[in-house]
Amino acid sequence: MGRLIKLSILLVMVITSNELFAQKSAEEKAILVASKINEKLVLTSDQLQKVTVIYTAHFNNINALKEQTKNTPKEEKVKLFKEQWKNTDKQVKDILTADQKLKYDQAKKDTRQAIKKRRANKAKKEKKEIGNDGVEELLDEEAY
Repeated sequence: MGRLIKLSILLVMVITSNELFAQKSAEEKAILVASKINEKLVLTSDQLQKVTVIYTAHFNNINALKEQTKNTPKEEKVKLFKEQWKNTDKQVKDILTADQKLKYDQAKKDTRQAIKKRRANKAKKEKKEIGNDGVEELLDEEAY
């Protein structure tokens, strides 16, 4: 009987962990992004609904682009994804008031700076983990 209970608990844990780590759907991602935008800009209910629709379409398009560009050179992929983001950004800005557009642009700027800072900190951490000897070894390997 104890083995059956342990097996049942293990099965529940496996199922739960799979659901927690499963990728979010486009709709779920859109709702998360829209709610974050709403926190910063205080959208009307109509604006919130439109932003959610825009981002749902955006994430569906991103997923489709990922499938379509599997064997595409990186430079071309980057261009296509940037184009998709610019299109989405324009659609979002079209429904915002002038004051909200300013806050939206500032929030994007702050986010970019935070990302750059995280990347720089990650690079510093990786450099410390390798140490100077490791860097010299990497440079030696690249020379050959």
